[in-house]
Amino acid sequence: MDNILYNKKVILLCFILVIIVFVIFYLISNGVFSKYEETEDNINYLRNYEANEFMPVYVTEQDMASKYLIDYKNNMLVDENAAYQSLNEEYRNKKFGNKENYIKYINENLSLSTISMEVDRYSVATINGYKFFKVYDKSDRYYIFKEKSIMDYEVYLDDYTVELK
Repeated sequence: MDNILYNKKVILLCFILVIIVFVIFYLISNGVFSKYEETEDNINYLRNYEANEFMPVYVTEQDMASKYLIDYKNNMLVDENAAYQSLNEEYRNKKFGNKENYIKYINENLSLSTISMEVDRYSVATINGYKFFKVYDKSDRYYIFKEKSIMDYEVYLDDYTVELK
């Protein structure tokens, strides 16, 4: 008789546990315990996320001229070695000979106008399949950037030391 009574208690306990599990599952699936509120803004944000969409970017020659000048200016101010390496090899060997002469040139010509240099005007020419950007800053100094590919360029500080090719 004790077995029957004991089995009734076990069956009742299992039944109560099953009901509790179903209630918890129902509450979780309906978001009762969730901190996320499904507002109209959240729904629209998730629908219009556009994370994996392709967005075309059009870069003008003026944008590239400005980017090259800013990049070279930053190299002159922060990383003289990178600025020296960005010079055309034939040009830097003929004009400066070595890196020490280039650094001396930068230090002698570095001024407040160099720190704040911006594009005043520019021109673009194509020579032997390469684009050459001749960029004038506000101090009327010019820099010539030979574009090999986007953000891969060589710098000339004048157009008379060596022939642009």
